[in-house]
Amino acid sequence: MRNDLRQPGFSLTEVLLAVAILAVGMLFVGGTFVLAIHYSTLSTEQTIAAVVVEEAVAKIRLHGFEREPNSVAQTPYERLIPSLREEEFLYPSAPAMARQYAWSALCRWADPKTDSRLLQVTVFVSRGAWKGVRPAPTDLDIAGSSGGSLQITADQASQLYEGSILVDGATGSVYRVTKLDGAPSGRVDVKLNRPWQGTSQKVWVVPRPASGGRNPCIAVYQTEVRMPDRSASSTQSATGGKPGAMAPAIKRMY
Repeated sequence: MRNDLRQPGFSLTEVLLAVAILAVGMLFVGGTFVLAIHYSTLSTEQTIAAVVVEEAVAKIRLHGFEREPNSVAQTPYERLIPSLREEEFLYPSAPAMARQYAWSALCRWADPKTDSRLLQVTVFVSRGAWKGVRPAPTDLDIAGSSGGSLQITADQASQLYEGSILVDGATGSVYRVTKLDGAPSGRVDVKLNRPWQGTSQKVWVVPRPASGGRNPCIAVYQTEVRMPDRSASSTQSATGGKPGAMAPAIKRMY
């Protein structure tokens, strides 16, 4: 009578199949961790951006600036106060801490024909300040518009991302770039999240860094600030000259 020498166990095919299933499962788990880290970073940056913009508005009220004849257009705040130190645009404010974020602002008077001191402010909050160059918005020329989209030259389009935030140089209306398409004329067709209704020949945007990488702009906020009257008594409060005046409402645009 012949003895049966076979032992119970798994075949090579079964082992390979189990390993393949385990590998696929680990890939899904790893992808979940990557997404969790990504969204956690976004949430942290949005929280920081809300603090940065409040500090920016407070500094604009503190330093102020005088009305100019050409203040109808969006004007970078650093042009209005050229003596302002570069450190004032960085966050955190404490010099002992690593300054990874920065803000820039576009300003225009709400009604320049009157004596109203209501100032429209658009604040860009960006990352990347630790690289030595503060990300700040620059103006791009509009070559044309069609079907609710913009057309700009290929050279200027190289400064945009899909997701870049554009601000109309005249009205301050905010748009988001959804797609960049090459046009037969050599221009680039910039598709927006809503039809272009601007009246300016320029748009403001935080450009692509020279070193490349992701979009430095985290968020864009808008508010209207009633600037204190510098000619009034210094005993008036910094909230607009009226004790108990409410802080300006700050709205996140993108």
